[in-house]
Parts: sequence; structure tokens; C-alpha cells
Amino acid sequence: MKTETVRTIDRKEVALSTIACKSIINEVKYTSITVQASPRTVRSNVIAMKKITTETQLISGFIAILVLLMLSGGYMYHSVDKYILTSHWVSHTYQVLDALDGFTLLVNKAESQQYHDIITDRELSIAACDLYR
Repeated sequence: MKTETVRTIDRKEVALSTIACKSIINEVKYTSITVQASPRTVRSNVIAMKKITTETQLISGFIAILVLLMLSGGYMYHSVDKYILTSHWVSHTYQVLDALDGFTLLVNKAESQQYHDIITDRELSIAACDLYR
């Protein structure tokens, strides 16, 4: 087992340490440090601050331009992709319309052949119907 030693503190020690702390706090509170800078140093500090702000403005401007370029590039990619898809469907639509035009042409030929056969009172020509299949 560990044994602990307990130190007893007198009231005089506490009072002395409290007075010492108060005097140190008062010294820190009322001590002021004054530093005088030459006008040349102040001017150079102001110029340095202006350079930093100009540099940061330029960098932020370049970053903003890059972000805008990336956004416009992404929008352009999306538009081109959408255009390619749309043009594919347009060409498909024209192919379907051409096929339907061919089908309606065959139907019209078959109907006219049928009317011709009915008018001439001939039997329906099966060979003609086989041509349209």
C-alpha cells in the first residue's frame, strides 16, 4: 500500500501567498508596453499588407475563373451527350417512317390489285399476293 503524506498549511502561508499573487496581478495590470515604430516601418508594413491582399485577390480570381471554366465544360459535355442521344433517336424515327412508307405502298398496291381483280371478275391472284409478302 502507498502511504501519502499530508502537508498542513498555516493561515499565515495562505495569506502571504494570496498577497503575493495580488501584487503580481496588479503589476501586470498596470504595466503597459509602448513600442514606437518609425514611419518607414509602418509604410513597409502597409505595402506588404497591400501586396498580400493583391496576391490573394489574384489567386481568388484565378480560382473563380477555373471553377467557371470547369462548370461550363461540364455543361458543354452534358449538352453534347444529350445532342448525340437525341440525334440517334431522330435517325431512328426517320428509319421507322421510311419502313412505314414502304409498308403503306405495299398495302396500296395490294388493295389496287384486289380492286382490279374484283372489277375484271377474275379470281384473286395468289401469285400477286405472294409478291407483297
